[in-house]
Formats: sequence, structure tokens, C-alpha cells
Amino acid sequence: MADAEPEFRLMRFSSDDLPPRERFDIWRDTMTRKLFRLAIDPLTELPFRAKAALRALPSLKVGYGVVGPAIHRRTREIAAAENDDIALFVNLGGRFLIRLPSGEVQLEPGDACLVECRQVGVYVFPEAGRHMCLRIERRVLGAFAGYVERAAGRLIPASTESLKLLITYARTLPSGDRALSPAASRVVVDHIGDLMALVVGAGGEAAAFAASRGLAAGRLSAAKAHIRERIGDLKLSAESVAIDQGISPRYLRQLFEAEEQSFTGYLLEQRLTQAHAMLASPRFAAHPISRIAFDVGFGDLSYFNRVFRRRYDRTPRELRTEAARFWREDGAA
Repeated sequence: MADAEPEFRLMRFSSDDLPPRERFDIWRDTMTRKLFRLAIDPLTELPFRAKAALRALPSLKVGYGVVGPAIHRRTREIAAAENDDIALFVNLGGRFLIRLPSGEVQLEPGDACLVECRQVGVYVFPEAGRHMCLRIERRVLGAFAGYVERAAGRLIPASTESLKLLITYARTLPSGDRALSPAASRVVVDHIGDLMALVVGAGGEAAAFAASRGLAAGRLSAAKAHIRERIGDLKLSAESVAIDQGISPRYLRQLFEAEEQSFTGYLLEQRLTQAHAMLASPRFAAHPISRIAFDVGFGDLSYFNRVFRRRYDRTPRELRTEAARFWREDGAA
């Protein structure tokens, strides 16, 4: 695969789509070399399994997925051929052990560790688990880069607020197929850089600058994730989301307004999007429209029908009829 163009394109990998004997070699030769070059050996005789997504820019790469038991070595030869990029490893589930010249770091779920790409090391996944890796060019951190040496190789606890916001923000990036414009990509890189600066302990004016930009983006991303996860809650409100995020409702609304949208507008759009997907899917063909409306958070069926038609220029019933016709014709073909 060629280097990514500056639209933050998406690449996916699933070992389930490959012959069992070829899975490991293809995983090693594609995804790891696009993100963080490693010499890998499996830790089990069972067929290797991995499923991952990668967003890539020349200055930032974000990888996320499930990886089978394996030991990953960053040899002297590999490290010597590297640049001065910085990588943040996050354990999202399972056991994860990192051995560096400075010592051993055991990552529990939610913990992270920052490493320098020119450093040798051993990364052990004793069991299948979920992991994330963010690789960023040192220059993106600008004045914050000086904090990296102090933070590298140390455990960053899961309780670190800026880390939790960074994880939430970064996890949204490999989830969609939509390409980002160069301008939007630069914004993403800036936000990731700001949040990483706070993670490594930037202080003083540097921290204030990072917080004014990256922290706000991280909080908004976390609030949106909370909304999507609880979309069917009829009591979902700016007040309830703000309480969950530990901020004031006023500040939450300001975060949305900074992106020229409103809390209620975003909530309505997410509910309509979910309803549209369910109405168009044969999986929910037996579900009454009223149930679908209720499941995505609409307590008033007439209101749901009205806003749905305004948004999609057709009623929920008309969309369902069109979708059913499509699935019948597609099946016949």
C-alpha cells in the first residue's frame, strides 16, 4: 500500500478474510509496517487472528483493533532505520507488557505508555486483546516535544483525564469510511497533538494553549460518544450529558456552538440517522416503525414522522418500502 494522501484515508484489515496459513505473514507485512515496524512471532499454534483499522497521514497514524497472542520485537536494526516519531500505546482490553531499556511497563486496561520510535523494545500480548497505537511526528508537538523524554517509558494510568479524552477522540477516527479534507485533517492532527501534550505533562502556558484547543475537542468528542451510546434514552439532555462528563451544561452547549451546531440539533440528527439505518435494514424489517422510533429516543410518533420526512424527503414507511424492494431485487439478482 502506498503512503497515505493528506485526506486521512482509512485502511482496514481482517484476518478472517484470509487463508489461515497466510494470516500472520500478511498482518506483519502490511498493518505493522504502516504503523510501527516490528518483528513478530505468534505465541500459539492456533490460526492467528487480527482485525484492525488504520487512519494515516504523513504526520499522524492512528491504529485500533483486536490482535491475537504474539510477541513483537523492536530490534536494533529496525530502530536504527527509524525517525524521531513518537508512539503512544494504549491497552483497551487484555494483558499488555512493554519491555524497554528503561524498564518493564505492565499496562492494565485503559493504561498507556509513550515510546520513542528510535528505541528498541519488546511488546508482548500474552492473550488476544484490544489495543490502540497513535504515531505522531515530533514536530507536531512543537514546544511540547521537550516533555516527551521525561514521559517516555513511564506508565500513564487509565485515570488520567487527558488520556481518557484522547482515547475517546482517537477511537472515532478509524470508525467511518468518510475521507477528511486536508483542512479537516490538519485540525485532527492539531487536536491529537494538543491532547498528547497534556498527556505527557505539559505545564504553564503550553498547557493552557493545549487545553484551549485540544481539551475542548476531546471533551466534545467524549460528549458525542456518550450521546451515541445512549441514543435511545428518552431522558437524554444537555444536563444529563454534562453531569456524566463533569462539565456544566452551559460549557457543553458552548462546545457544540463552537462547531456551529447545537446540542439538540446534534441529538436529533443522530437519532434520525440511526432510525434511517434501522428502517433500511432487513434485520429490523419485522419491527414496527413505532418501536424503531422509540428505540432511538423519540417519544412522540407524529413528531418522529414529521422530522424524518423533513430530513429525508420521504416518510419512514416510504423508506422502508423502497428498502424492501431493493433487498428483493438484490436477492433475485
